[in-house]
Amino acid sequence: MSWRWIFWINLPVIAIGVVLVFFFLNQATIPGGVVTKLRRFDWIGAALFTASSTVFLFGITAGGVLWPWGSYQILLPLLLGALALVGFGFYEVRVAKEPLIDPRIFQNRDVVMTYIMAIFHGAILWALVYFLSRLPLLPCVLLGPHTHRPLTPETLLTALYYQGVKQYTALSAAIAVLPETLTVAPAAMLVGAIAGMTGRYRWAMWGGWVITTLGVGVLLLLQPESSVAQWVFLNLPVGLGVRPASLSPPLPSHLQDTASLTSHKTHRRA
Repeated sequence: MSWRWIFWINLPVIAIGVVLVFFFLNQATIPGGVVTKLRRFDWIGAALFTASSTVFLFGITAGGVLWPWGSYQILLPLLLGALALVGFGFYEVRVAKEPLIDPRIFQNRDVVMTYIMAIFHGAILWALVYFLSRLPLLPCVLLGPHTHRPLTPETLLTALYYQGVKQYTALSAAIAVLPETLTVAPAAMLVGAIAGMTGRYRWAMWGGWVITTLGVGVLLLLQPESSVAQWVFLNLPVGLGVRPASLSPPLPSHLQDTASLTSHKTHRRA
């Protein structure tokens, strides 16, 4: 069994989740048949957004990896993607009868601040991945005790600090990230319980961002010669703070499209 089984282990969990949702999730019935609902969907807006964001993200992810940032292969998709996103915004505001993104939600300050926080939160999470992987001193990716492979776009995100610098195997690297992953869920449970009992949540948001900022900062102390005890304790703060930092203030009661608000927040964090 190789490391690729990690991509298959999610399937049975997803299947169980689908069954549980089908039998136990109680949703309010939306009036209208399937055909009527499909006609109401903003197909043109969805196509514009998918195409423009895909092209733009391709330029961002391929820049400096597949081609130089100044090459036409990168500048062209960045320019076209940005222009297409502007066109998507114009269509949503001026043309679409039932827009994919309702412009009215941006008139609320709490919603706008929630989206800004989501963008920064997602940027921090992905920056951690790139900080641990795209170190300039790595000429190759160490996949095992005696196996090297050139650094390619396919292996870029797997060339973590633990594999490329500490020269750990894939299994050892997975264990090494436990200080971060095992602290996320307990921190979320504790914050959720306290916020539920007290009705106060701002302390968790402020505290989460402070701890996350400090946790990301101390990761700069990681060195190739860092001991196990050192990198364990250096990774704990960011794991404790990253989940409370992702909390959102309660959505205003007068905003009815809660599903749209929540989905936009998740998208901006991703």
